[in-house]
Amino acid sequence: YLGIGAGAHAKISNAEHGCIERSWKVRHPRQYMERLLDGGDAAAHIGERRRLEPADVILEFMMNAFRLNEGFPASLFQQHTGLPLALAEPALRQGEERGLISRDAHTIRPTPLGQRFLNDLLALFMDDNPARRHIAIVTPP
Repeated sequence: YLGIGAGAHAKISNAEHGCIERSWKVRHPRQYMERLLDGGDAAAHIGERRRLEPADVILEFMMNAFRLNEGFPASLFQQHTGLPLALAEPALRQGEERGLISRDAHTIRPTPLGQRFLNDLLALFMDDNPARRHIAIVTPP
């Protein structure tokens, strides 16, 4: 999605390269207009831009996918993130062991317990989970 106007946020996903870039415009309307009308760099009104690390891409995907009671096709992960599902395997395994997710050959879904404790399920994909730490060193091709 694209953000238009002062303080607006944007998200550009590129599954082919396994990256997501977030940016946000200058917050104050006067500064935004001054930068926009200054005639300088076309991106001068951008306040900040950052490319998400693969570990953050995985977390964002899981935050969206596990909200669905029916879960998601395992193949959808790579289609949307450009990353192999194997990168999320340690956290997925923990979720299964704790009864928070169930899996078959094609689908990954939260269990009723996982739906009830969605924050705990998502925490498995966060930085402070030792099973996730290995992801941060992986870079997309």
